[in-house]
Amino acid sequence: MEKLTEHIFIFPGHDEQGPNPKIVLMTGKEASLFVDVSNDPHQLEEALAFCKNEGLSALKYVLLTHFHDDHIGNLIYLPEGITILASKNTARYLSKDAEIINEDQDLDLGEYKIRLILVPSLHAKGCLDVLAEDYLFVGDSLYYRQSGATYYYNTQIAYEMMKKHESIPFKIAISAHDSPNKNKDQVMDYLTRLAKTGIQNDFE
Repeated sequence: MEKLTEHIFIFPGHDEQGPNPKIVLMTGKEASLFVDVSNDPHQLEEALAFCKNEGLSALKYVLLTHFHDDHIGNLIYLPEGITILASKNTARYLSKDAEIINEDQDLDLGEYKIRLILVPSLHAKGCLDVLAEDYLFVGDSLYYRQSGATYYYNTQIAYEMMKKHESIPFKIAISAHDSPNKNKDQVMDYLTRLAKTGIQNDFE
């Protein structure tokens, strides 16, 4: 577990064993939230136990960045009574009911507000980023979508990615997998090149 701030904790994934993203815990005085639940039951158990053992606010929310199996696989192991937050497109793929996020909005966890942001993405339709303090948790939204040796690319979506992230007041972007953290200038350089010249090295 990595303590990023007083309110943010990261439970790392294990991509060397196949796609396995981070679980990010955000906690306030009244509620805690997970960003994604991963597909490794032991990773989820660790995150749940940490909340309980450290006396943090009860887990009230799980936000899903998108619908891919490695990010939602552990939903079946979640305790009852947790509100799942997801975009309309992500909700279509879930076995549990979700509260639909249709627009950018703030969420107050108790004297600690985060912002849920719908973002265009080449990776998956209906991606959600989370802005907490100076950090933007981007899930896989800055990656491409790949099928075999073929990459999906759409000029308009790439341009919309650039404009959307330009408007978000973050300093550091943190992806769900093992890519190094990037500052905003690095993200914007990547997205500008993506929009103007097309496919390049993936966000890594």
